[in-house]
Amino acid sequence: MIANVVALVAATVVVCALVYDGATDASPVASVEPDQCLAKVPDSLRHLLTERFPDYRLPEVADQLPDDIALDEKYGGDGCFTVAVGEFGGRRLRDVAILLPDKDASKVKLIGAIRDDGGWKIFELPTWCGTPRRCYVKVQKPGIYLRTRSLSGSPADSSERRRIRSRHDSVLSGTLESTGIVYVFNGSSWEHVWVSN
Repeated sequence: MIANVVALVAATVVVCALVYDGATDASPVASVEPDQCLAKVPDSLRHLLTERFPDYRLPEVADQLPDDIALDEKYGGDGCFTVAVGEFGGRRLRDVAILLPDKDASKVKLIGAIRDDGGWKIFELPTWCGTPRRCYVKVQKPGIYLRTRSLSGSPADSSERRRIRSRHDSVLSGTLESTGIVYVFNGSSWEHVWVSN
């Protein structure tokens, strides 16, 4: 009986060793936490953005300065402030606003992605962020947003407003501790207003 138990244990050890060696190619498996930014972007949108903007990539938490990440986390954020998920289209669906850095991180595109009958409508929004570092995007709740008094003159383009009312989530984007622009989707296009400069 003892001989049978010893033989069974020995056989189990050999089988486990063979499975371990074959499954991992004799190298240990590292535990990797998923990036908070990548986790917010649905697979269908990832593929679409990669195809449509081949010179750009999806953002990662590591794109930002450690002090900015720590401050975001201190105030309840997840360290990723280059992807925001909200009800921007007003249809009770999870839409996405995302800052896409180019491959060498020298410039950035602001994208508004609205869910649409099984797919996505992609909009490239104006942004005044020079590089991805220190740029942010976040969800703003419904409300009335007024143009900052620090800007004089008329709005610069046809989508800029002095006042915007949003009845659903909107997007706030800009440069940390510097600028803020609210973007509101009106059902077919986006309008924006500078709220800080």
